[in-house]
Amino acid sequence: MKSILFVIVASALISIVPFLITFDPECVPFRGIMIYSIFAILMLFTNIKERLQNKKKKAIAFAITYILVATISCIDSQAIYTLLKIDSILYDLIPFVTTAIGLLILKDAKAIPIRHINLALFSTLFLHLAMSNTDIAQPILTFTLIGLIH
Repeated sequence: MKSILFVIVASALISIVPFLITFDPECVPFRGIMIYSIFAILMLFTNIKERLQNKKKKAIAFAITYILVATISCIDSQAIYTLLKIDSILYDLIPFVTTAIGLLILKDAKAIPIRHINLALFSTLFLHLAMSNTDIAQPILTFTLIGLIH
């Protein structure tokens, strides 16, 4: 149970910090599939890092996870910055810093079995779809850049 809490804290840090720094009341902080994919990648990372015995393989798994999560976080952050018309190199560094901190949070987390990962992802997706019937303002797949084209 503690391991999933570590993953939730790390994914929240990575996905919510860019929104909080550039707070705009019209911008929705939940960007759907980006946050969901970061959550899934971090849960898989906790499973994989415990299975690897070799330090070199652990370092490679850490690097691949860092690149994947940082890339997704950058895409998500750039969508926010484009909507708010923010141009700053400092804001571009935020996803890399938050991803590093998030992965360091997961350093002490124990492995989450694949069964529990599947259950958590299915439960969160099902809960999201159930909540979409009551509040449609939080879709799982949003295309914020398409709104800029019109």
